[in-house]
Amino acid sequence: RGYIHPDVHSIELHGSSPERLYAPTGGGFYTSLDAGETWQERHPPCYCRAVWVDPADPEHLVLGPARSVSSYGRIVESIDGGRSWRDHEQGLDTPWPGIMVERFTQVEDSLYAVLSDGQLMVATIGRWYWRQILSDAGRVRALAADSK
Repeated sequence: RGYIHPDVHSIELHGSSPERLYAPTGGGFYTSLDAGETWQERHPPCYCRAVWVDPADPEHLVLGPARSVSSYGRIVESIDGGRSWRDHEQGLDTPWPGIMVERFTQVEDSLYAVLSDGQLMVATIGRWYWRQILSDAGRVRALAADSK
């Protein structure tokens, strides 16, 4: 208790609450409310690489958990900082047997999900109906947003 799984894939923080950290790991999803001094597991044991933290609300999260690496991935949402989760999969046929979310990227009012098989999904934040885009673009590995 109090420690984080050692296979950390990223650390996210919220601009208005820099002491609050979020970490998708190879052994679950963890949060810290004290700048990383202690950690709490906030999603049942899973493998996850991607979390989105709402810039307007540090309690609102979207996570891409899977059973294991690229195995039965899905998308879930929490509005209470990860204490509870609900499926967030309108428009998706999940769990994906050989796919998981690699990363989330917000661009304006849209959230993009890059999947491990190179698919790119998008949903409007707040409406949350996911759809595939750029299916002819080949395997997407990353997405960058210009803040201009």
